[in-house]
Amino acid sequence: MALRLKKDIKKASYYVWFLGAQESRGLRGEEFALPAIRLLEERARDLEPFKVTLQVSHKGLKIIQNVTAKGKQQTIKHFIPHGSITSAVVQGDVVACVLLLYNPITGCPVHVHAYSIYRSYFAMYCGDPSHWEMGMEMTILPCITTCQSK
Repeated sequence: MALRLKKDIKKASYYVWFLGAQESRGLRGEEFALPAIRLLEERARDLEPFKVTLQVSHKGLKIIQNVTAKGKQQTIKHFIPHGSITSAVVQGDVVACVLLLYNPITGCPVHVHAYSIYRSYFAMYCGDPSHWEMGMEMTILPCITTCQSK
């Protein structure tokens, strides 16, 4: 994959389901992301995942969630700098990122975050669900993998 410059990476937003986060034993590669994806997909069948907006840019990932608390609408934003993203994996309609972020609750510094889009929901708005897979491979995956090398 060719190195992309900062000016070549445009900011993009995706409305996705956050399947969750899982601790990882390794920093990079499918062998660490795929087991976490399977586990998080199984967990998502029991509990409905959070709907979030995922913004991807040359700076990193921004997760934006709208929450209603005590009758008020609040926006929660989490920023993940590009230096914390060690790898990304696409499997079907799920994109997983291995992140190097310390979690004080678990004491684990390496996590896999998984994001998914509901195919039939996407098909209503964009026609062919294969556009999502193609779009993920062209935008999120190269952006994540090239941003980390800077």
